[in-house]
Amino acid sequence: KLKSGTEYEVKAVIKDTAGNSLREVVKTAKTWADDVPVAKTVKLSDIYSGSGALVIDGFKGTENGWIKIDGEGAVLDAEKNTFEAVFISDSQYVILENLTVKGGYRCGINVTGGSENIRIKKCDISGWGRVGILDKTIGNYIADGETVNYDAGIRLYGVSKVTVENCTIHDADAFTNAWNTDDWSWVHPAGASGMFCRVNEGLVIRYNNIVANDIHRWNDGIESMVNGYREGGLGHDSDIYGNIIAFCQDDGMEVDGSGMNVRIYQNRIENGLCGISAAPVESGPLYIYENLITNMGTLNGDVNSMIKSSASYDGVGGTVYVFNNTFDSVEPGIVNTSSDTNYVTRNNIIAVRRINGMALKNNTNISGSNDYDMLSKLYEVCSGDEKNGISGVPQYRNFDSGDFYPADDFTGIDKGQFLNNFSADRTVGSAPDMGALEYGGEMEFLPYRPIKARADRYYIEVHQGAEETVNITSDEPIYLDNKLLPEWIDAVGYNTENGLCIKLSAKSDINANGMIFVVNQDGYKLPITLKGIK
Repeated sequence: KLKSGTEYEVKAVIKDTAGNSLREVVKTAKTWADDVPVAKTVKLSDIYSGSGALVIDGFKGTENGWIKIDGEGAVLDAEKNTFEAVFISDSQYVILENLTVKGGYRCGINVTGGSENIRIKKCDISGWGRVGILDKTIGNYIADGETVNYDAGIRLYGVSKVTVENCTIHDADAFTNAWNTDDWSWVHPAGASGMFCRVNEGLVIRYNNIVANDIHRWNDGIESMVNGYREGGLGHDSDIYGNIIAFCQDDGMEVDGSGMNVRIYQNRIENGLCGISAAPVESGPLYIYENLITNMGTLNGDVNSMIKSSASYDGVGGTVYVFNNTFDSVEPGIVNTSSDTNYVTRNNIIAVRRINGMALKNNTNISGSNDYDMLSKLYEVCSGDEKNGISGVPQYRNFDSGDFYPADDFTGIDKGQFLNNFSADRTVGSAPDMGALEYGGEMEFLPYRPIKARADRYYIEVHQGAEETVNITSDEPIYLDNKLLPEWIDAVGYNTENGLCIKLSAKSDINANGMIFVVNQDGYKLPITLKGIK
């Protein structure tokens, strides 16, 4: 966790198998700045005719003078007349922001053609993708004679140094099949994903809302390409943090491939088959820390592991560091059966709610290391591991309301291990706590994003004929985003002295899942999960 726009000194040491240092290199590096110098601002009305796709081709800013394309809050609806609604190609140092994007036959925004240093901010993307017709003999949706797949809200292909920030990707038109139904068994989901990524290096995905719905679920929330190969995955030197990802038929986040210096932190993932797929990690290191994975399951109730692992394709896997996460769902937690991929776990809560569910399985690679984790149910680790672990069920402030902040009597307080470069800015007591949220710490909910609002409930069951209430306290102006309400819910927000009160009721007698959002003046959203109970 580094500060933006800051220069750091980095030391790399190569050691032999006995631990002797063979070579040491020290260099300096500077992190990206949050705000970049803009030399030219282009209004949408200056470059868009009002129909078809917006084409941004050959726009060339510089490191000291970016080009900003201001959508002016407009709605760009390309319908299904073009491959994408927004096409960005052969461009550098370009910012696209403040635009509502609808339509696109295959994707909403397509960034390709070797583009680099592209930032997409404050955009709302929906209504893209091929609808297709379900072929029950194969279990997939078919359009134009082929399986509907790889349609995406944002498609990144053959590009570098791209940031997607504070965007909401939702409500695709494409359908995604379930793994299992009465008509087929174990057919891999194919359809739409929130994001589809084939990035060379330097991908940042932060503070986004990648939320589907029960009718049009994602295949993956974030999907990668060339899975299993060292050139695959999200690209090296990448950061994915502060995102909410929900309602998937497969993975919340797919990072299969290289996993070289990829950091995944402070995200929340729910309602999918798997939380994070790291199957495999060919190079590493991959860092997974301070995430919340909970409330898992596909539309048909299928559930797999919260962290998915597999062997590398060439027998030489990387290392995955899993620190201070809260994984609390049905089953299982982390299952690593690979002898060539190293899993190092510290300070995690891995709570499996299903009887005989496996919390942690990592007993095939002695190069891995597991300790200081709170594990419920079953676990299998190598001899000597988890000597300082705790076996038990975690105590939260209010589990039934989706509040995973530690309770006053949480047995994992100060029971973690101090980790260099991870623990210093979060530790309040004598040692780090177990889990993603620190007792007494400033971060009280996940996903983290720059918003000062807090809810008294983050998960609400809504029964037909009953009204539910959620109260939001805030130090800044906030409002309920009525444009993103699920179709089956009625919601009204009332201003209060300390923030906002929202009254909820179900429109119909239905079993359904959804999400509402409270928004601050900068457009950052606080997500609250809803479950309709028939």
